[in-house]
Formats: sequence, structure tokens, C-alpha cells
Amino acid sequence: MARCTVILSTQRSGTTFLEGCLSSTEMLGYFKEHFTRFVRLPGLDTRYDTSPHGFLQCLRNARDASGNAGFTLMASYLPAVAADYYAEPARTEAESQHAISVRFLRDLFDGFDDAGIIVLRRNAMQQGISAYFSVRTGYLHNYVEGRIERREGKTHNTHEEVLEVLDPADVVRIAKTRLVENDFVDAVGEAVGVPMVRTTYDRVTSDPGSLPMLLAELGVENAADAKITVRNEKVVPNQMAEQAAEKVADYLQVPDWDWDSLEESAASFVLPQEDEMVVTPREQALEAELNRVFRYPWKYATRFVRRS
Repeated sequence: MARCTVILSTQRSGTTFLEGCLSSTEMLGYFKEHFTRFVRLPGLDTRYDTSPHGFLQCLRNARDASGNAGFTLMASYLPAVAADYYAEPARTEAESQHAISVRFLRDLFDGFDDAGIIVLRRNAMQQGISAYFSVRTGYLHNYVEGRIERREGKTHNTHEEVLEVLDPADVVRIAKTRLVENDFVDAVGEAVGVPMVRTTYDRVTSDPGSLPMLLAELGVENAADAKITVRNEKVVPNQMAEQAAEKVADYLQVPDWDWDSLEESAASFVLPQEDEMVVTPREQALEAELNRVFRYPWKYATRFVRRS
């Protein structure tokens, strides 16, 4: 029986670590962000652009010899993939982005005997700081070739230089966007109608051996026999991230902070002119070369920002 398993998550949440662990079981397919190849990108072979061939190529890359397939889909481009797949106009409203994402996942799962969804979350403030450093040091993920590279023609700052000029408000904006995106994938996963489990970055990275139990919750046959091999290193907040968090804590006026309290404070914090702004730091930072992937602004984000 062929199974399709999808990880729904957001950037900087530990998906690469989880993908490696799940792929190592040789029971669930080959996990990766396969559908970034399906969305039109500069330099990508045009035969993959929004065509049946492109979709089949994604399936082929994700399948193992038994027909099982593993995919990772991020909140920032899931609606884009769905709209491109159906050759339909871009969705800009929350309800329509949710609806087309659910529709796409249901159609994807229809090609398999069994299906399941893993929703992976990480502390939004850790995500915000990680993304802030990544963009401003000039490192960027090349979705076409699947590797990390330096951005050509850009000034590449060191982490120390970025920390010196760090803008806490920008970090908070990223964290608030991650909270919105996390809520989005959670709601989409709930609506699809297949078994779904929730886990966190801390749980997965601290105890990879617990993943067979998570797979059993999904209904994976012989999950107890799954052999987990850790293929990627766990990334933990380093001293630089801690120093960035101190700056954010001062900005949020949280004296005795931990990561959870920073996330909670950011969620309820109202940024200056927040009601008039688009909460899309990734789209502002990534610029034109990946504009197709992250082209749908979360214009509705401020509607969902949690406030006290």
C-alpha cells in the first residue's frame, strides 16, 4: 500500500532535520521541498513550469521503490503551488488561500492508499532571529539546485556586523509572521481530513528516537520497526542568537526572558503602524529572484496577529 506523508511547516523550523530522519526509515519516501520545483523560478527548465510533467517529476522525486512519497510544504508557498497546479489566479485572501491549499492536498492524497500530515512548529522568536541573520549575512537557499549559497552582487555581512545593527522591530515582525504561518498550516492540516500529528522542533531534535511513536499515531504500518538515522545536525541557539534575543527582550520590555516568554510577548506586541503595514519580512528581504515562490503577500496577516 502506497502512502503519502506531508510535513507542513514554516521556514527555519527544523524541517531539514525531520526530513533526514523520516527519509532514513526507508518506509515513507524521500522527503524534500519537491514542489518548489513546480513553482516557476528564474533559471528553471521551462518544461517543469506549471505542467503535468512538472507535477509528475515532483512525485517521481518523492517516491521510493514501494511507491511511498514524502513532501515538505511551507506556509509561505503552499497556496502558490496550489494555484499554479490548477493554473488558477493568485489567491490573496485568507479564506481562499486556505481553501485552495486544502483542495490541493486532498487531490495529492487521492493518488495514494494512505496519507498523513505532520505539522512541525518551532519557537517563533528563534525562527525570527535565525531568518534575520540568514537574510542579512547574504546566505540564501537555492531552491533550483537545492543548496545553500551566497547571493551574488550583494554585500555579505558577518554575524557580528548584523548583530551590531540588529533592528529588534524587524525580528519581531518576522516572529509575528511565523505565528500567522504556523496557524495557517495547522488550520489547513486539520481541514484536509487525514490523520494528522503535531510535533515541535525541540521534541524532534532532542529525541529522534521518539519518531516511531509519532509515525504510529499517523497509522504507519510497522512504525515500531522504523530505524531512525540522524542525517543532519541539530541547530541550537548560539551565543550570537542569545545576544540578539537580549536586544529583542529589551525592545519588548521583557526583563527575565526565556524563549517562550519572548514568543508570547511578540505575539501580543503591537508594532508601530502595524494596522497599515503588510507583515511580510521574507518578501521584503528575498527580493526579485525568488519573488515567484513568495509572491503572495500575507496581506491578511494583521487580522490574525494575537493581541492581548
